[in-house]
Amino acid sequence: MGNRVDWSEISSPVESVVELYEAGRDIGKILDETKAHFEWSDTCGWDYNTVKNYLVIYRYLKAKGRYHAPADIELYDPDEDDSEQSNTSEDTRAAEKYREEYEEEESSEDYSDETSDESSEESSLLEDFYEKLATEYSDATLERYKRGLEKVLDDLSMSFDDFMDKAKMLLPDYCRGGKKQRIGRMYSGTALRCVKKVVDFAEEAEAKKNARPEPTLSESEIVSDPSKSFQAMKRAVTVVAKKVGKALIISGNGGIGKSYAVNNVLEAYGHSRPEDYNILKTKCTPINMYKFLYRNRDKICVFDDCDSILQNVEGRSILKSALDSDSVREVFWNSDACDVVDTTSCMDNNEVAAVLANWSKRHNERQGTPNHFFFNGSVIIISNMKKDDIKKLDEALVTRCHTVEVSLSNQEILDRLEGLLDDFKIYDADNRDISDDDMKRKVFDWISSEEFLNDERMEGKTLNFRLFVNTYKALYANGDDTDDWKQVAFQG
Repeated sequence: MGNRVDWSEISSPVESVVELYEAGRDIGKILDETKAHFEWSDTCGWDYNTVKNYLVIYRYLKAKGRYHAPADIELYDPDEDDSEQSNTSEDTRAAEKYREEYEEEESSEDYSDETSDESSEESSLLEDFYEKLATEYSDATLERYKRGLEKVLDDLSMSFDDFMDKAKMLLPDYCRGGKKQRIGRMYSGTALRCVKKVVDFAEEAEAKKNARPEPTLSESEIVSDPSKSFQAMKRAVTVVAKKVGKALIISGNGGIGKSYAVNNVLEAYGHSRPEDYNILKTKCTPINMYKFLYRNRDKICVFDDCDSILQNVEGRSILKSALDSDSVREVFWNSDACDVVDTTSCMDNNEVAAVLANWSKRHNERQGTPNHFFFNGSVIIISNMKKDDIKKLDEALVTRCHTVEVSLSNQEILDRLEGLLDDFKIYDADNRDISDDDMKRKVFDWISSEEFLNDERMEGKTLNFRLFVNTYKALYANGDDTDDWKQVAFQG
């Protein structure tokens, strides 16, 4: 709060600004306390930027030894015409010429830090908000709404994105009897009405975010599959895709198209990658998984063939935090590494992001890792381990998830592959589609033949999609002048 101020010694609003500043108040407090002690008519034109500009001039003149009594110098607003600044002293005008240079030199001071983002471009959310208002009101009314919102944001020293998250909680402050009702009454009450509009806008955005996506196909088409195990698996994925379930483990033998099916279901419900879901494949460390969860904290996170995480105590602990049954799921990373930033006091992810942004500015734009954040997304784990083996590792993790085990016989794999054969795409190393219907059929006929299945080299082996793809690529690359391509299937 700073030092006490003797109001009996302060005779003008401008003197109040200086005394409060010297007592250690920030600009928001300076405005609040000054306007509480003087007539509204004396301070009605003052806002955050006006006081900030005056303090820049004050500090400059004081450093030069040319500062006069506060009451003799008007608050200077550089945005107003010169004709409206006739009462401003010559020293004040001279100091204004050095304002930009001085602000740059003093950028480390608290009051300049508080407004470091003021010159940044309007957020897309703010643009969307104004576009919505433009459909409801005339240009003149829209301008009043804009001015009212600017006063509110200046008073709070807050960006629109941050204010939108807190607007509902702050709304009573701007209503009659609230501690900021004087701001709510500005522009004939337009400021208050604008805050109410922000609340409505935020609720609509939240409802849209949480709305269940509409599938592009019927549910029967989405889960259609020759394998009953895959039908059950697809139904489980639809629960996550609809934003109803938050955790799913799919276990079973590898190379049978589990990942392919998961992607198809998510995309059938309108989820696109990376906007709505993201995939982490193969072996990864706990810290990589933690960072992946943070980067995709509001999305569907798919861990594909990441059994190393399930076999790691620390990895399972992180997953259990992300999949906790509480409405608020907090995830922690306890480390003394130099890029780990303390965010344990943050109450939401907006505060976490703000702390990280400030840390990055102080460390040459390095990207820090929070040691705590809130996970609001869902998780799908695709594993080649059996459900019982996962349960032995950590029963508490399994109880947090819906678990589906997909275990297919060779004949079931062949039935499923044949059902998907027409739509099955194969890509080369440059990601070019090299699918050919005749070649796909030739390879399928070979791996489903009695000659192949009964060959002693297949004893103890199971079929999978990878075997089909590798055999197809051998045929595509070398042609069928010889039967060499058929031998690749035995290596699969």
